[in-house]
Amino acid sequence: MFLKEVIVVYEQELINSAYVLIKEKSHKDDMKAEEDLYVLDTILSGVQTNFNLYAIDERLREEYKTIEMLENKQFEYAFDDGIPMKRSITEEERLINRLESDRIGVITDVLIKHAKIKCVDEIYKRVCDSNVAHI
Repeated sequence: MFLKEVIVVYEQELINSAYVLIKEKSHKDDMKAEEDLYVLDTILSGVQTNFNLYAIDERLREEYKTIEMLENKQFEYAFDDGIPMKRSITEEERLINRLESDRIGVITDVLIKHAKIKCVDEIYKRVCDSNVAHI
């Protein structure tokens, strides 16, 4: 049985631009975004921390509406043929995936506030489809 696997790639140039904008701290929100990205980058780098990952995820999703918008777009890409992929992931993998979405959501929020992009779709470089055999 073949299932569709979708690979989402982000515009690295835009991501780098967001980090530069944050360092300039031209908006009060940028200082908050800088703190949030520092925490997310630390967690996602694999460094052991005492952060409550669930609480961080919940807070970020309340503060950055772009996270939900990005995930809705990713959902469209992943299930555009109406057939969801059947792959089970661990709770830890699910949480790390959510935190990565949080990271991209914070970055996208900064880019929108600085008028570098107009909508969340612009953060995506391309969406690649590949057929992967699953037994």
